[in-house]
Amino acid sequence: MNRLKTLLPLFLVLAVLLSCGLGDKAKQVTQLAKSVEQAQKNLADGDTSGAFGALFGGGEAVQPVDFRKLTGLLPASLPGLERKNAGGEKSSVMGMATSKAEAEYHAEGQSARIDVSINDLGSVRGFGMLGFNWLSLDIDKENEQGFERTLKYEQYPAYEKFEQGSDWSRGEISVFVADRFIVTVDGNGVSNDAIRDALGRVNLDRLESMRDEGVGEETSTDSPDVSDFISSLSKEEDDEGAKDAPETMADLLGNMSDGRDVEPIDFRELQVFLPDEMSGLPRTNTEGESGGAMGVRTSSATATYQSVDDGAARATIKIFDTGTLGSAVMLGGYGWLMMDMDKESDQGFERTIAYKGHPAYEKFTRTSASSQGTMQAVVGKRFVIEVEGRGIEMDALRSAMDRIDLDKLESMKDVGVTPES
Repeated sequence: MNRLKTLLPLFLVLAVLLSCGLGDKAKQVTQLAKSVEQAQKNLADGDTSGAFGALFGGGEAVQPVDFRKLTGLLPASLPGLERKNAGGEKSSVMGMATSKAEAEYHAEGQSARIDVSINDLGSVRGFGMLGFNWLSLDIDKENEQGFERTLKYEQYPAYEKFEQGSDWSRGEISVFVADRFIVTVDGNGVSNDAIRDALGRVNLDRLESMRDEGVGEETSTDSPDVSDFISSLSKEEDDEGAKDAPETMADLLGNMSDGRDVEPIDFRELQVFLPDEMSGLPRTNTEGESGGAMGVRTSSATATYQSVDDGAARATIKIFDTGTLGSAVMLGGYGWLMMDMDKESDQGFERTIAYKGHPAYEKFTRTSASSQGTMQAVVGKRFVIEVEGRGIEMDALRSAMDRIDLDKLESMKDVGVTPES
């Protein structure tokens, strides 16, 4: 957290540079200074998420518009092109939240394609514009192949680029609406008029009316313990700053185990939690392991399930005791713990959820040939349960998770734990 405090002035300088050319500079600098001041107060109170939200959101909390609502503003079709794979997502991490809706438009048997997206910069409105540097530039370029320019589209700042050759063309146009939304149309194998026509079918007035939607609302997450988890990491950073640097790799890895010595649960005890069958698929193999090196000790139990006829349906269930790795493995292999995610498309979904009071993650994808899914849950900030499958439905994965006694597993979270003396 101390390191974050020292970076706040740098964030302010970046934001000031970004704001050049975007209106009343003096007013923006004043607002940015207030944002940094509020972020510093949040850090002093131990509220890391609030600090990031204040800094990146211009000093106020913003809950982005639900991507499903934004998807409703995308054209149902375009002349000669059919809409494919429409969907969107919402993501949030440490108080910074955004949402996005997008759709693809294709012509059957042709290379022509147009993509339309709407991004709500939400609580990262200030720094989110770093990805759209044309907002701070005045561009007007032209050559024999095309052009690039900044302009006003209706009353909104916009950027347009188009190039073409004898047998190809590509272009884009982006519009910044209500100081919050970026609407972008990308085209390949189509004319610039077709790209502009696609933009004209997005209801910008409706988008403008959403300018204040979610402003002043705190970004929330469905996953419990995430804010506590983030706060615990900040506390560990402060505590570690007061300690001597670790002399050995074992010392370093020991610090990652949240200041505790942990003897992992024997994998044979974890295997007891694995069901004999999974949604009609018999268990075909069970394995487990416990191991350690350089101060790191973990254990795991895994079961494999497969259809007996053609073997097309296959799944695995794994219970992992993170042991001495503690929060380090959570940050590495399970980064979704730091996020609030909700993503959907015609082919599937990806999201973080609360499952029986535990932080959890789901992802499912379906194609014309098969399906693939995964579900993960973290229990007692120590155990990770992973259920993965191919050729089966998401309901089967959830059913498998239901058969694992999470309450009993949570009751074992302090087994083998020796607090640091």
